[in-house]
Amino acid sequence: MSKILEKIVKAQIYQYIVENNILLPCQSGFRKDHGTATVLVHVSDDIIIAYDDGKATALLLDYSKAFEPLILKYC
Repeated sequence: MSKILEKIVKAQIYQYIVENNILLPCQSGFRKDHGTATVLVHVSDDIIIAYDDGKATALLLDYSKAFEPLILKYC
């Protein structure tokens, strides 16, 4: 029962966020058909446009969560 309720609440919250344009257009997380590939294309495009305009570009990445140990819980 809780999984069904969770899906209903998720759908309602997502619909509210989409209808009220709460997420930025470049936001990829929590969006259907958006993922890491979408982000990489967007960032690459921004870097190329800046380079063409003669601007300097810096890219800072945070890998702190990527290398945290995986903790498995057993029942």
